[in-house]
Amino acid sequence: MHTCCRNESELDGCLSEWDNLGFGVTGSVCDVSVRAQREELMSTVSTLFDGKLNIVINNVGRNIWKPVLDFTAAELSTLMATNFESVFHISQLAYPPLKASGVGSIVFTSSVSCFTEVYVCSGSSQRSNLSTY
Repeated sequence: MHTCCRNESELDGCLSEWDNLGFGVTGSVCDVSVRAQREELMSTVSTLFDGKLNIVINNVGRNIWKPVLDFTAAELSTLMATNFESVFHISQLAYPPLKASGVGSIVFTSSVSCFTEVYVCSGSSQRSNLSTY
């Protein structure tokens, strides 16, 4: 298993805990809102698993908790890059090693708030779009 996190100290803490439990997990520091970092992540994963991948779990999400009308263009761009573009692009990058495995699957997670009215939440709206496909 390989995971990623944009925060190195949080990643190191999780990897250490999993190692103590005997789990064979590796990890990369990666901000999935940055295209080049996604490409580097998937290159690392492909190398680690000899060009084959059984499953990708897209479990990324970011929210900005304030009224939608107060969002700046930069904040909206960050949400879209993180919650939509990253999931789409990682799925594209993962396709060749998933196909090579012969048993590849992609799992998308989304927030329950995409199905309920939340006054200050807009980040889940991008993820709810993915939930319908």
